Amino acid sequence: MSAFQRRIRNGAAVLTDHICKEMNELNLERCACIPKNVPGADWRVLLEIVAADPARETFKARAAARPAGPAAHTGC
Repeated sequence: MSAFQRRIRNGAAVLTDHICKEMNELNLERCACIPKNVPGADWRVLLEIVAADPARETFKARAAARPAGPAAHTGC
């Protein structure tokens, strides 16, 4: 949990009023590729995964992650 999360939750043990957006199949796959055992890992790690293995750039002929560059920050 980040410092921001601790502060905003103000000691609450249970997270309430949390709404998650329904994800399409591509975004679910993107999230599945984010390492769960790496603190702070987020969608940006997908760029590193693709750099290490370019074959993972597409998912069902759609871009799973874009190569690093100014226009690469599209989200997960």
